[in-house]
Amino acid sequence: MYDLQTLSLHIMIIELQIVDESLSNKEIRPLIDKINNRIISKVSVLPCHLPVFKKYLSKDIKLSTIIDFPFGILSTESRKSLIQNAIKNGAKSIEVLCPSYMIVNKLYTQLKNDMSEIYELCTESQVDVSYVLEYRTYTYDSLYKICKMLLLHQINSIYISTGYKIDDMYDHLIAMTMIQKKIPDINIVPNANVFNKNHQKVIKMANLSTIRVNSIHAAELFFN
Repeated sequence: MYDLQTLSLHIMIIELQIVDESLSNKEIRPLIDKINNRIISKVSVLPCHLPVFKKYLSKDIKLSTIIDFPFGILSTESRKSLIQNAIKNGAKSIEVLCPSYMIVNKLYTQLKNDMSEIYELCTESQVDVSYVLEYRTYTYDSLYKICKMLLLHQINSIYISTGYKIDDMYDHLIAMTMIQKKIPDINIVPNANVFNKNHQKVIKMANLSTIRVNSIHAAELFFN
């Protein structure tokens, strides 16, 4: 029987991100076996790893992929092509990096078109869509503006870190709080690095319903 603390941790929704380009299919196979034996709701992988995950991942776990990782530098047409291929390869959820060059050059019309076209493509294909920002790269004013644009285009789910750089849990939660205070309708899934039990306790104290981790080891902290 679980005690109250263990029960509360198991109620939390756990997502897993695996974006290691050096992993071979042979190395991924036993990793999938471990994932299938854990209570994980979604796994986000690189587009090149979709086929092997589609083949072996439990159907109870949503398979997602991250598009234009890690910098968000491709054109909208290139991103749409990658999304179409990802859906063909089994992705049920799409995570798109917000295009950095559009943000820094204030190409807001292009950015709105990017959101509109990608939302339409994903809706037609019946897959979820989220955008991925990097809160350490842009000003809060820029982040607020982007979130407002996303909501206008019916996209209310975001991640505020790509997972490409080491991300401090405390800074991440502060940024998340600031954004949601200003834009309360945006749904942010925290995905900072979780390394130890102290991080796990911070997450529990924050009363988060969903958390994304970037390793099986991190996920284990929530099941042990």
